Amino acid sequence: MHHHSEKRSFLSSPPKTPQTDGDDDDDDDSGDGSGDEQQGRKGRRTWQWWPTWHELTTHYFREIGFLACLSQFAGATVFWISAFAGLSPILNALSTPAANGVFWLPQVVGGTGFIVSGGLFMLEVQPSWHRPAPRVLGWHIGLWNLVGVLGFAVGEGGEGVEYASTLATFIGSWAFLIGSVIQWYESLEKYPAVLRKSTSTIPHVDV
Repeated sequence: MHHHSEKRSFLSSPPKTPQTDGDDDDDDDSGDGSGDEQQGRKGRRTWQWWPTWHELTTHYFREIGFLACLSQFAGATVFWISAFAGLSPILNALSTPAANGVFWLPQVVGGTGFIVSGGLFMLEVQPSWHRPAPRVLGWHIGLWNLVGVLGFAVGEGGEGVEYASTLATFIGSWAFLIGSVIQWYESLEKYPAVLRKSTSTIPHVDV
């Protein structure tokens, strides 16, 4: 069953189907109560923004996909400062040291987060760290997002430096667009589904 049919479970797992033959819905509630606090009393885990510290240290910090998303989130958050400071009324009123601090520096820090994220997304699907996986869609998503973070140029180079910086931004924007289209295709191709236990007691017989 496609998960979109679950109208009432947008931020939580779908409700459990009725169990048969005395199955208990609250199997996870037995014990000393020191288990997963987010496990609902009806046997379902609700969606949450932040996992517990125990889950972070024992699972998520060891998962390369989570680290890649965390790096991208941090990079985008810092990059927002540069986008805001880049507005013409603000940028034109800044001195050179101030522009370096609130415009160029956040671009470098935020772009570094994107670079780390793209690299980790590529490593996540590679068979080993030194072997690329060009036949995997997820690898190309990380690659194009990595290409999108091209360097900037600023200084006394005149029109040539300004042209190179503008060209890098133009190419990087197209690379981000290509990566987004591939990611869109990949997400639609996976056909997410909700798996439920069958309540039927009839044994399966191969014919």
